[in-house]
Amino acid sequence: MTMFVRLTIVCGLFLGSMASVAFAFPSFATENGLDFWNVGEYEDALDNCRRTTQEMERTGRHICNRIHIKSDLIVDLVANRTTFRDVVLQFWTLNNQHPPLMNIIRSSFTGQTDMEKQCQNVIGYVRAHLETNPSVQAEWERKLEGEMKILLEDTEFNVP
Repeated sequence: MTMFVRLTIVCGLFLGSMASVAFAFPSFATENGLDFWNVGEYEDALDNCRRTTQEMERTGRHICNRIHIKSDLIVDLVANRTTFRDVVLQFWTLNNQHPPLMNIIRSSFTGQTDMEKQCQNVIGYVRAHLETNPSVQAEWERKLEGEMKILLEDTEFNVP
């Protein structure tokens, strides 16, 4: 027998035994990356992962944008360039653009109405913005809680 024939027989026996093992123990082939017949499924799974990643990135950008806008509103409020009422209404608009966020607001803050919870959301942002200056933070909290009481007595303000 020539060397070529022997090599062909050995390769055939090796590949045949590998195919037998893969058939008898499919998990072996999968665990060792030998299941080439599943490439289509893997490509589909990879496409699904890519779509999920893109959606998560898009959602992350929306969240970061909303936080940036809210932070700018708080800077303007603390600098007395806008009113508490206007900031609360703008938070209301931003939060209502994403219904799951409203569910989080509703469960995170106490209060009788969504507007009261929006007020508390604004106060929480002010608290975080001023955390490095506790005396100013406490002063703003007292001021905004007083304004919140006045706003909540206004029946037109309370209607979402």
